[in-house]
Amino acid sequence: MVIPGLSNFKGGTAILLGIVLILLNIGVKEYLPYIYVPFLVGTGLISIAITFRTIRYVLNFKRKKICSLRPSLALSGSRSSSPSSVPDSESGPDPT
Repeated sequence: MVIPGLSNFKGGTAILLGIVLILLNIGVKEYLPYIYVPFLVGTGLISIAITFRTIRYVLNFKRKKICSLRPSLALSGSRSSSPSSVPDSESGPDPT
């Protein structure tokens, strides 16, 4: 990186970048709460969303396994045997 006017001065670019980094460090130290708090809130929201999706997936997965292992209610005689009332568990993916 060459900065015009400092190309003849050996190490001028390094000194200028050092000063910029020092000022950046001071700015971050001064405004850390304004940077840190939104970062914490954002990562917390992402964690809650991922946890919610994982728990919902696990509960749906367990429910599908349990339902597929149970005998059909229509075969046990607890419901009417009309085709419209019999749930079709093999019709495809769950819409939820």
